[in-house]
Amino acid sequence: MTSWTATLARRAALGQRDWVAPMLVGLFALAVSLIGLGTPSVWYDEVATVSGSTRTLGQLWQLLGTVDAVHGVYYALMHVVFELFGYSPFTLRLPSAVAVAITAGVVVLLGRRIHGPLLGLVGGVVFSILPRVTWMAVEGRSYALSAMMAAILSLVLLRAIAECRWRWWLVYAGVALLSCVTFLYLGLVVVAHGIGMLVALIRRGQGAGRTAAGWAASAGVAGLLTLPFLALVASQSSQLPAMEPLGEQTVTEVAVTQWFGTSIPWAVIGIAFIVFGLWPRAGGTHAGGGAILLSALVIPTAALLVVALSNPGIYQPRYLGMCTPFVALAIASGVVRISARPIAVAMVGLLVVLAVPQFVSQRAPESKKDASWSTVAGFIQQQRTEHDGTAAVIFGKIQPHHAASARVIAYAYPQPFEGTVDVTLGIPAPDTGGLWETRLPLAGTLDRLDGVGTVFFITTEGAARRESTSQLLRRAGWVPRELWRADTVTVVRFDRSS
Repeated sequence: MTSWTATLARRAALGQRDWVAPMLVGLFALAVSLIGLGTPSVWYDEVATVSGSTRTLGQLWQLLGTVDAVHGVYYALMHVVFELFGYSPFTLRLPSAVAVAITAGVVVLLGRRIHGPLLGLVGGVVFSILPRVTWMAVEGRSYALSAMMAAILSLVLLRAIAECRWRWWLVYAGVALLSCVTFLYLGLVVVAHGIGMLVALIRRGQGAGRTAAGWAASAGVAGLLTLPFLALVASQSSQLPAMEPLGEQTVTEVAVTQWFGTSIPWAVIGIAFIVFGLWPRAGGTHAGGGAILLSALVIPTAALLVVALSNPGIYQPRYLGMCTPFVALAIASGVVRISARPIAVAMVGLLVVLAVPQFVSQRAPESKKDASWSTVAGFIQQQRTEHDGTAAVIFGKIQPHHAASARVIAYAYPQPFEGTVDVTLGIPAPDTGGLWETRLPLAGTLDRLDGVGTVFFITTEGAARRESTSQLLRRAGWVPRELWRADTVTVVRFDRSS
C-alpha cells in the first residue's frame, strides 16, 4: 500500500470501530438528496404511489388483490408516511431520500468488510453522487428502497460468510424474503450472491462446503416463502403495457442510462474504474469481495436482458437501481487502486463535477418525462382565485396513459382542486379496486354543472379531439374564454354565456 493510501486508510479508520464514518457519509447523502426534493413536478408513476397509498388499508388490500401487488410493501410504507406527515410532493419523496442516506452508510460498512475503511469511505461518497442514485432520491417509487435492501442483504451475507453460523444464515433468509416482497427483482441479487460467493470460496479453496450449504438453505427457504407472492404478481402481469423490444437503444440503456443517467463521460469514466478496480489481483479479501461485487453487477442485468428477449417489459434501466451500491463500490475499488494520490483525488473531483449537470437537470420542474403538472395546478389555483364561485373540472385524456384521466394532476396537487365538481366522475378510485377512477360520458353528466360558474377542461388531446367536448358545452350554454397550455397539457376555461 502506498504512503498516501496508508495515510487515508488511517484517517478513515476513525469510523472503523464505530458508526462515525457511516453516519457522516449518510448525512452527506441525505443533504444531497434533500436539495430540490419537492421541485420536480410529480409524474404518472409517482401518482400511482399517491393513488395506492392515500386510501384506507382495506381499500389498499382490495387494490393489491387486483393490481400492483408487486408494490404492496412500498404502498403500505407510504400509507404510514402519509398518515403521519400528510401528503405533499416532499413527503412523497422523503422516504426515498432517507433510503439513499441509509444505503450510503451501509455501503461504507460493505466496503470496510470487503477491503477496509478506505474502500468503504470512497464507495459511500461515490454512491451519494451516482446519477442513478440522485435520481432515485427524488422519485416517489421503491427504487431507492430496493438499493437499500440490496446493500443490507449483502452486508448480512458477508457477515454470514465470515462467521458461518446458522443464526446469520437465518437472518439472511429473513432479509432475502423481505427484499423480494419489497422489490421482486432483488431475488436476482440473491442468486448473484450465491454465484459470486461460490467463485470466491472455490478460489480460496477452503470452507466452501459449509458456507455453500448455508447460502443454499437460506436462499431456498426465502425462495419457497416468496412463491405465493410471485404467483400473485404473475397473475397480474397481463395488465402491464406493451414495451419497446430490445434493440440498438438497449446498448445505451445498459451502458449509460442504467446507472449514469444521460452522461456519457460519467459512464466512460465509471466503467473504466469498474474494470480497473475489479480486475483480478492476487490474494486478499478484496479478491473474494470482488467476485461477489462483479456477480452482483453483471447477473441481474444479464438475467433481465435474457428474459426481455421474449418479454420486453421485464427490462427497464431504472429497475437496476438496486445494483447501485455495488456500482459505487466497484468504482471506488478502482479509485483506491490508483497509486498516485493527485491523480486519484483529481478523478474523484471529476466525477463530482460530472455529477452536477445531472443533479441540476434531475431537480428541474419538468424533469420527469416533461411532466408539467405542477404548472397546470398553479394555473388552476390562480384562475380560481381570480374567478370567485364554484368551479367544475372536466378531466380529459392524459397521453400516453390510456387507463388514467387528467385527474392524475389533481391526485398529485389536490389543493387547487378542492371544492371543485368533477363533472364526469363515475366510481372514485378507492372504490374501484384499481388505481384509477371510472369516467362517465359528458353528455349524461351536464346536469352537474347547475350552480357552477366556471368550467376547466384539462386534457392532452389535440384541437380536433377537444372539439367534441367544446361543442357539448356550447350547446349547454358555455363559452370558451381562455386556452392555456403547459407542455402537452391544455386547459380551456369555459364561462356561462351571458
